[in-house]
Amino acid sequence: MQTKSHNKGFTLIELLVVISIIGMLASMTLVALNSARARSRDAKRMSDMSQIYNALYSFYLDHGCLPEPGSSVCTSGEVSDGSGWDYSSQGNFLPFLVTNNYLPSVPVDPVNNMTGNGTPIGTYSYRYYCWSNPANPGLYLGFYSEVSGGTQEIVYSGLKVGNGTWHDSNFVCK
Repeated sequence: MQTKSHNKGFTLIELLVVISIIGMLASMTLVALNSARARSRDAKRMSDMSQIYNALYSFYLDHGCLPEPGSSVCTSGEVSDGSGWDYSSQGNFLPFLVTNNYLPSVPVDPVNNMTGNGTPIGTYSYRYYCWSNPANPGLYLGFYSEVSGGTQEIVYSGLKVGNGTWHDSNFVCK
C-alpha cells in the first residue's frame, strides 16, 4: 500500500527567493533612510548658519567690526593673513558670540568630526574666518554638505547661499 505524502513546508528555493527579496527591500529602505538623514543634517546646518550669521551681524552692528578667529574683541589693527580659521570641531567656536551674550551657546555641526585644518571627504564642521586682506576681505562662514558627498562648499553669507561666493565683503574684520 502506498501512502500519499502531504508536505506542508516551503522548498529551499522558495525560502531563498523570499529572503533575497526581503534583503533587497531592506537595503533600498536603508539607503533612502541614510539619504533622508543626510538631508536632515544639512537642513540643520543651514538653520545653524542662519542663527550664527544673525548673531555675527548683530555683533557687527554693535561693534562696527568682527574679531579674528579665537578672539573675543575687535583689535585696533588688521587681522593678520595667518590668523587661521575657527572650526566648530576644534572647541571654543566663536567665543565672542557667547561672551558678549549674542548666543547662549554657539551651535556646532551635527557630525562635527573634522580634525586639523584639512577637510577630508566625510568630515564635517562649521568654519569661520574674518579676513582683512584687501584682495578678498570680509566674512567667510560655511560648512560642507553631506548631500553633495562632502565635496561642495556651501557658504552662508547673508542671502548668498551656495553661489560660489566665498565671502561677504560687507564686513570689516579687525
